[in-house]
Amino acid sequence: RRCGAARVLVRRRRTAAMAMDACMQSGCNATMRENRLGPLPTVLLIGTRKAGTTSLSELLLAHPRIMKPHCQGPGRDKWPAPARMSMCVWDKEVRFFSRGRTSGVDVCWYRRLYGCPPESGDQYAAFDGSPDYLVIPEEQIIDMARTLPPTAQLVAMLRNPADRFYSAFNMQTERVLTQMLAGAKGAIASQRPHAPRMSRELQEMSAIKARTAKGINYSMFATLVDKWVPCAPGCPDELPLVSMFFNYGMYALHLKRFLTHFEAERLLILRSEDFFADPQQIVRQVLTHVRIPPNAEHNARLQAKIKSGEAHKNAGTLWGRSEYTGKMQPTEREKLQRFYRPHNLELYALTGRDFGWEAMR
Repeated sequence: RRCGAARVLVRRRRTAAMAMDACMQSGCNATMRENRLGPLPTVLLIGTRKAGTTSLSELLLAHPRIMKPHCQGPGRDKWPAPARMSMCVWDKEVRFFSRGRTSGVDVCWYRRLYGCPPESGDQYAAFDGSPDYLVIPEEQIIDMARTLPPTAQLVAMLRNPADRFYSAFNMQTERVLTQMLAGAKGAIASQRPHAPRMSRELQEMSAIKARTAKGINYSMFATLVDKWVPCAPGCPDELPLVSMFFNYGMYALHLKRFLTHFEAERLLILRSEDFFADPQQIVRQVLTHVRIPPNAEHNARLQAKIKSGEAHKNAGTLWGRSEYTGKMQPTEREKLQRFYRPHNLELYALTGRDFGWEAMR
């Protein structure tokens, strides 16, 4: 019986290994079509958050030969719970390399998000626009380099990190305050060593949250910048989200890791401010990089989306809108610019390009 069970186990492992080998192949042969395995992505928008990546994704996915992941299709209810909750929330952002391996999904799952393209001989490309890839640790970048086909191209769109910080703050302030209050109350309840300090700050945070019940205000942003910049980027006494605000703008640190495992010509680095000024030109630049030819149908869709304002969707560029506290003031901008200056200079040296962020006011 033990021998029979062992043989069954060996066969199962061999079958699983063969299936995984099939998933790692880059083509779309008959067997793969039968098993609903689409191609691995060859266009990956890796970052950064709050830099216009949602808008750029929308404009790229308007191209008939760029395939989006089908995140909301049938079968989602059968995904592992962690994947259902935090992966593939939108039909652009899979987060496979940042969260997939710890969420119970594999490369076969990744490929099933994409249908095989028509057998027309035209060139198609599967798209994954996950801006949290920019900050993944090196072992996950190694996994990405090993998994993706050699034809895969990366795109990183980078925004003045001070503006990116402010945009992220405006989007997530309510969440930050709620977590801060919960953390302070938890520390006091468990009588951890820093509970007395938390107790003193709890009243202050509660007052801030009460004042912002009808909307965040700029004085709160200014107060927190003064508190956070001296401890940045780690801020060990703050919530991890605060460190994340700073970390996403330290571009050279993250791009160096990618350039260790991907050839420089496979990584296109864009400036968000150029995209905001001329989205059509940046889209053309990306299409050239990923070797997808422009066509009349896409040009028409592109013009319509730009005209409708989708080129600035969720980018936080229109300061003073109801969901923002107003334009960032020179005092806070200078404090953030001072923190980011050495990181910006490192980026300029890495790319051989001055992004001009220090001159922005």
